[in-house]
Amino acid sequence: MQRHMKLTKKDADIVALKNFLPERKFNETVIKILRAAVKGKVAVIPMEFEIVPFEKHPGTKIEMPEDLEQQLIEKFGERKFTTTVKSLIRQCIRQNLKEVPTKRLSAADIYTLFEQVLEKANKNMELPDGSGKYRRMHKDSLWALRSLIEHLDKERG
Repeated sequence: MQRHMKLTKKDADIVALKNFLPERKFNETVIKILRAAVKGKVAVIPMEFEIVPFEKHPGTKIEMPEDLEQQLIEKFGERKFTTTVKSLIRQCIRQNLKEVPTKRLSAADIYTLFEQVLEKANKNMELPDGSGKYRRMHKDSLWALRSLIEHLDKERG
């Protein structure tokens, strides 16, 4: 039997799952999730994606076997069927989604980089006016910014 599931802005996690899966695998995955839910379990499905907001999603159709639909109705009731299915999918996402760890830069690393910048700035301040002092200060400040960005990029991978 086919059920139409309208996805709204609140369903960004489900849309992200749908976009993460290969084409035409969403229905199969949802059936796995629902079969496990009928047994009182949460399906184990490796997931690694980022949940981002979206403006509008057209919705999706889920084609499920009649026996599964009947089991779901018996266990969870027919009222608010779509809401129940969405909450079961969300529960699976919460349990299986691998959060990509955010790499943080230590304060000591940042402090060292800024010390290097200050050293160069102090050397440039000692230069006499008219000898390219300000051009050199500008060039060194750009160098410092680029090196900080490069360092951050390396740390984040």
